[in-house]
Amino acid sequence: MPRPTTKEALITQSQTEFEALITLIDHLPKEIRHQNFATEDRDKNIRDILYHLYGWHQLLSSWYDRGVIHLEMFNTPGEGYTWRTLPSLNQVLWQQAQNHSLEETLALLNDSHQSMMNILQERTENELFEKGHYPFTKSSTLGAYFIGSLSSHYHWAIQKIKKLLKK
Repeated sequence: MPRPTTKEALITQSQTEFEALITLIDHLPKEIRHQNFATEDRDKNIRDILYHLYGWHQLLSSWYDRGVIHLEMFNTPGEGYTWRTLPSLNQVLWQQAQNHSLEETLALLNDSHQSMMNILQERTENELFEKGHYPFTKSSTLGAYFIGSLSSHYHWAIQKIKKLLKK
């Protein structure tokens, strides 16, 4: 899957991957959708994987609000975390997932996906792909953050679910 380099490609790829993820889940028997899989991985079921995506949408939404709307400078990925400590942050998201059903998580994910897509529609090509356009992205781009939380993350989720199903 080539990494999007334009606004149009990012929107198209994000929507295509999201639809593929939802189609994959929709075609699973109900008992498999709710099944815990025997795995050493953090994510034990489909709900865990989907909530992980939702959690990253929430992070991205926060970064967008702070860095684009309010033009604040801050460190990502989150208060008290670094990119090297992502496993700890992801564990917090996993713990939050335990308080939700698959159905609740699907609704949350669908709403957050739509919110992210609306934001993408509002931004210009330069705002998304010009390095350093927003100070909080440092040497990266806003588009890279969206790729990581949308198209690439959806692709990761599809592959992870397929891997669990093979076990």
